[in-house]
Amino acid sequence: GFQLFRMMTMVLLIVISLSFYSPYAGHLVLGLFFLHCLWHLCMTFQHPDHATSVRNASLEFFGVLYVSSIFGFLNPILSLGVFGRPSLLLLFLIVSLGDTVAYFAGSAFGRSKIAPHISPKKTREGAAAALISSGIVSVIWYFWMYPGARNARVAAAILLVSLLVSLLAQLGDLFESVLKRAQSKKDSGSLLPGHGGVLDRTDGLAFAAPAFFIFLRYILEMIQ
Repeated sequence: GFQLFRMMTMVLLIVISLSFYSPYAGHLVLGLFFLHCLWHLCMTFQHPDHATSVRNASLEFFGVLYVSSIFGFLNPILSLGVFGRPSLLLLFLIVSLGDTVAYFAGSAFGRSKIAPHISPKKTREGAAAALISSGIVSVIWYFWMYPGARNARVAAAILLVSLLVSLLAQLGDLFESVLKRAQSKKDSGSLLPGHGGVLDRTDGLAFAAPAFFIFLRYILEMIQ
């Protein structure tokens, strides 16, 4: 109980720091890491199993950073002026629609497995279908956001970053499968019956959301 509370508190602090563009976000992470290690050091005094203590400390802090990367960039994207809400919608469409398209296309046409020892149902055909759907969605989004003037560089950049985000989302999905395999788990939770848990529905954001935010915040502004 206290372990979960401690981890969720660290996640909340990191997400809040990222949401307000705090220049102290890096300092906060380092400070939390120090306190986290100090806590496990104190626990080692009571149970002097050094290998287990280091392993638990590493896994817990990794879990904090992993969950923070999923949710920590959503509010910063939402806060990007008039582009915030449409951009967040595009991100969710790429990740969720790509996941759905990959599943159905893989079930119908899938022949070549990507990594059967990690995720037996994922196929190259499904991955390709997800990329195609992301490209289509990004084109529709571009014409919706730029109904008047057209900018070929912006259109090309949005298309390319959408394909990259789709690829990263699929890699994030595979990465979460690796984590579940390492813990001998089929699902990440039971909150969403039939969907494998909350992390199984949001795991693609772990890699996709940070990359998408960097594009919107630092790259799109330069090429417009």
